[in-house]
Formats: sequence, structure tokens, C-alpha cells
Amino acid sequence: MSILKKDLRKDIQALRAVAVVIVVIFHLWPNRLPGGFVGVDVFFVISGFLITQHLLREVQSGSFGVIKFWARRIRRLLPAAILVLLVTLAGILLFAPRSIWPMWIAEVGASAAYFENWLLAASSVDYLAADNSPSPTQHFWSLSVEEQFYFALPLLLLPIIFLFKNSAKVRTAFIVMMSTLVLASFITSVVLSFTEPVSSYFFTQVRAWQFGAGALLAAALIKPLSSGMARNTLAIIGFAGIAFSALYIQGSFVYPGFWALIPTIATLLVIYAQVSSGWLDRLTSLKPVQFLGDVSYSLYLWHWPLIILFPLALASELGTTQKLVVIALSLLLAFLTYRFIEQPFIKKGRMPKAKPRNAIALMLVGCGSILVATSAMASATSQAIQDELRALDSNTSFVAPCLGAAAAEDGAVCPPPPTIENLRPPTELASQDNPSLFMPSSCQGTIATDSVPKPCALTPIQSDIKIALIGDSHAAQFVAPMTDLSNKNSWQVVSFSKGACPFSYGLRTSNTVPPEACRNWVAAALEIIKTQGFDLVITSQVSGVTWAAPAGENQREYAKQGLVSIWKELNDSSIPVLAIQDNPRPIKAVVQCIERNNDTDYSACANERATALLFDPQRAAVEKLNNPRTRIADFTNTYCDSKTCKAVIGGVIVNRDENHLTNTFARTLAPYLERDIKVLLGSITR
Repeated sequence: MSILKKDLRKDIQALRAVAVVIVVIFHLWPNRLPGGFVGVDVFFVISGFLITQHLLREVQSGSFGVIKFWARRIRRLLPAAILVLLVTLAGILLFAPRSIWPMWIAEVGASAAYFENWLLAASSVDYLAADNSPSPTQHFWSLSVEEQFYFALPLLLLPIIFLFKNSAKVRTAFIVMMSTLVLASFITSVVLSFTEPVSSYFFTQVRAWQFGAGALLAAALIKPLSSGMARNTLAIIGFAGIAFSALYIQGSFVYPGFWALIPTIATLLVIYAQVSSGWLDRLTSLKPVQFLGDVSYSLYLWHWPLIILFPLALASELGTTQKLVVIALSLLLAFLTYRFIEQPFIKKGRMPKAKPRNAIALMLVGCGSILVATSAMASATSQAIQDELRALDSNTSFVAPCLGAAAAEDGAVCPPPPTIENLRPPTELASQDNPSLFMPSSCQGTIATDSVPKPCALTPIQSDIKIALIGDSHAAQFVAPMTDLSNKNSWQVVSFSKGACPFSYGLRTSNTVPPEACRNWVAAALEIIKTQGFDLVITSQVSGVTWAAPAGENQREYAKQGLVSIWKELNDSSIPVLAIQDNPRPIKAVVQCIERNNDTDYSACANERATALLFDPQRAAVEKLNNPRTRIADFTNTYCDSKTCKAVIGGVIVNRDENHLTNTFARTLAPYLERDIKVLLGSITR
């Protein structure tokens, strides 16, 4: 008997149960199950197998239809998804800080239209978005990839059916086509996992081979093993492979790439084994296992929004008790959704009078309405936040005594910290207080693969003094104060920014950009600076990263020398360099901590100095270079006292996320930057 005709419901449901359980555990206790994200890979293989089974059965019976297939998928998946998205949208509006509404609401729309994976891929390489809090619909990235596969597969099958009327020839041609696609997708997965490790995780073409692997198993008509012991052995190996992946693979691995072969092959083994006897058969047949398999889709839909929104509603982090409540509530909602949403819509689709075109029309109306509405809401909210921040800026003097950095000056006598209502920027807007507010609309951002700089003139001023602000996102966070200084001193300031790419000859091992792209971008930017009349370079870079030092070379020495070499080139060309020592790290979710603050001095939200200050090679590089044309601007004693680094200084929130400064605080550093800049400009020999 062929796999095509064999009823594998029990085994598939057991696999689904395992997949959803390890995903939920990973999301709640990531340190306990570091590779739990491979549950998604298991779902991909299952989907490829089942969908191909259905399609080839229809080809064999002569009932194949693209519209009919799409309608069946819509009835199976969309009603529950729309319900969860609408409830999640309400939860965002009720519990989430207004500053993150624009992105989170936009992701609701992207999830409804099933392109969430592409939105996440784009934002993962955006240096302004890289530290956005995970949204409650982020898990829809995998469902988006899955829907894209469901849309494409029957269209790929259609021309084969037209060319070959015989179902056996259709199957053979399908196997040839799918084998080619699987090979191409796997090679793409391996290459992009190394060259674009963050964004490519979400790419459809990087994941397609896993669906294709399941599809090939369904199409191959491989005879099942006759020995029950052999079947059980294969299944045990398969389940062990999934368990090994969940326990051993970690987020730091190059993934999916080669590592994804383990859960993919393991899932194929379990499906092929078709366990029908013995203790393993009894285990997978248990009602709780089959129940989890039945509700796995709805459980996957519900658990993540609850994990994200529950702590916002409680105004506290999830402890063990709260996590158990999340699990219980997820299971309850999953059962209710399966019983009263999933099953009724599936049964309705099987009725003789059900019209496939109606299902597609309803999908277009429902998903289109959510997409249009959320796009409008996200745009309006984003514009309102920007308008409020700009209005606050226009009414603020950033050189006022005791405001921000000025409050940390020696001898400053300042009043007690203000109440939360009087902080700058307001907590509900803090995470949006980023450099994009000061970037001219004509400026283009860089993406991970860019090798060519995109210089951005921060003001239209033409001046005898031309300054380059260059580096990664920790250099870009000084766009606001440099814009202020440009206007004050009539300096021409040009920003060169590339996320995760320091202005150095040293490369990081943790780059989210291809190393060659970063190397070429630095070289091209250096050439522009040396040949286009720049008088000063201001740079900074994120601290606490790992560096791609050659074997046997000390990482810190390598990082320091990378800076010394490039700065020496600039100094030899009579171009001074001002390096800004990186800012300390705040505690996680620092803005939310401030919102929940009960201490008038906000000390509960401060971080220990020893924890907050990470390795930054810039000071050591300045000392080694020992050139008066290069100096360090170090504001560590502004951020920190002898023991802690503060979350609020002079009534200003210091950080907008887990490592970047707010524009507001950065602008209060402008007078101190100006002092160092003028010292270096005075050293220029014209």
C-alpha cells in the first residue's frame, strides 16, 4: 500500500502535538528548550506532505481544481486566524504603549495578508527597527510562508497536468520539478543563512525546500516497511531527531542552513514509518496527544499573543505562575476555536452547495479590509506620534540647566526627579524618539546587502566646515544633536549610517550584514570622506559585540587595531576624528519599567555599572594612536555614578530601547560634543 493511500492521521497529529508543544515551551522558557523553534520546521514538512497528498489524489480522480483547493485552505485556516488577529488588535489598543502601535498594528495587517515574513525580514535589517519589541503577531511569519506555499503549489502543478494527461506521468514530472526546486531552495538556504543570517530566516525561498521535502515523500509512492520493529525504530529515530534539535540547536547557530536538515529528515522518518503497533503506537494514540494535534493550529495562533499581551495587561513580567496561566488559557481558547470556528467552517466547505468562489471572495474582503484598516491606523498613529514629539521638541531648550546631561555636571544643584507625567519624552512615546525624526525625507536608508554608502545631508547648509557622522546605529543616534549643532554653527553635517557595520577595518562575527558588504561599504565611505572635502569625522559603534579576529589573535587587539588603522589614514589626510564612547546598556524593557515605577528617583530601573558597561575598543584605539587629531568623547560619568547607570537623568528618559539613546537625551549631550568638535576643528591646518 502506498503512502498516498495510507491513513496517517494518528502519526500526523502526534507530530503536530510535538511541534506545537516544543514551540510553546521555547517561547515561554527559551533557556530550557533553546531549539524549540524547530517545531515550525516540523509543521512545514507536514504541510508539504499533506497538501501534496490531497492534490495528487485529486489529479488521480480527475477532480483537481486550483480554485477549489484554495477555497478549502481558506475555510480551514482563515476564520480562526482572522478571529485571533481581531482579538489581538483589540489587545494592542487596550494594553500596548502607544509608541509601539504603528509597528504592531501594521504587523496585524501584514499577517492578515500573509506577508508578515517579508515585513519581519525588512525590519530585521533596519537599524532603527532592530530593537523593536516582538509583536503579538510575529508568529504569523511561519503561517505566511505556509500560505504562500499553498498558493504556489497548485499553480506549479497546473502546467504539468496540461502537458501530461496520465496521472502517473503527472506524478513523475511533479517529482522532477519538485526535486529541482528543493535542491535550489536548499542551496539558497545554506548560502543566505551565512550571508544574511537575520533577514533570510524569514525568506520564503529559504524555507521552501522543507515543504518540498514533505511533498516529495507524498509523491514518491515509497512502499512502507513490512516489519513493525523497523517502523518503530525509524519513528523513534525521527522523534529523537526532533528532540535533539529542540535541545541542542540554538538561536546563535547559522539557521536554517545545514542544521535544518536534522528536524526535516526526522519528521520525514516519522511520517514514513507509519507506526501501527507496539508501545509507541499506544503512546501516540493517547487522547491527550491526539487532542493537542487536533488543536495545534489554534494553539499556535493563540499562545504567542497571550505571551506578549499578558504581561502588558498585568504590568509585570511573566513568572512561573503567570506562564502556567498562559498555557491553560491558550489551551482553552484553542479548544473553543477548534470546536466552534475551525470545524464548522470545514464542514460547511464539504457541503454540496458550498461554492469555492464565495470562500475566496470572502477572504479577499475580510483580509483586504483588515489590511486597509490597519494600514490607515498605523500610518495615522505614527504621524500623530511624530507630530507630538516634534511639538515637544519645538517647545524645549535642550541646553537648559538640569535638563538631561546637564543634571550630571559636577556641582549641579537640581530639583528631585519629576513625576512620570513630566518626563521627556513621555514614556508612551519614548520608543519612537529615534533618529528618523531628524532624517530628511530625501535620505535613503541602507539595507543589509548594500555596499555603496548613501550620504545624507542632515541640513541644507553649505559651509566651509564639512563633518561626517559615520558608523552603525550607535553613530546614527547622534543625528539629532548633530542636526542641532549644524543649525547653530552653520556646519554642513553629512550622515553615513549602516546598521551593524562599524566604521572600522575590523569585522564582527555577529554581523547581521554580509561581511563583504560591510567591508566594501567602509572602504567606499572612507574614499568619499577623503576626497570630498570633509574636515572632521565623528564616529561611534555598539559595544559588547564579538569580532572576527584571525585564529590566534586576541579579539580586543583586533578590534582596537581595526580602528587605529582607519583613523590613521584619516589623520594622515589631515582629517581629525572624534570617537564617541558607547553608551551603557539599560535593563531590559527599561521604558516599561519606568512606566511601572514606584520610586521617585527611578532607581528601580537603573542598571548595575559593572553590567551596563561593555567592551568598547574606541578609547584603547585613541590611546594607541596617540595623535592629537583623534580624541574620545566619553560620557560614561554622565550616564553612571560609581555604582549604577541611570534610566532617567535630569527628567529625561535615557534609552528608547535596550541599547539606543532617545533623541531627547542625545540632544542634551550637544554642548559637550560641540566642545570636543571645536577643539578638533581648531587643529586643522588649512
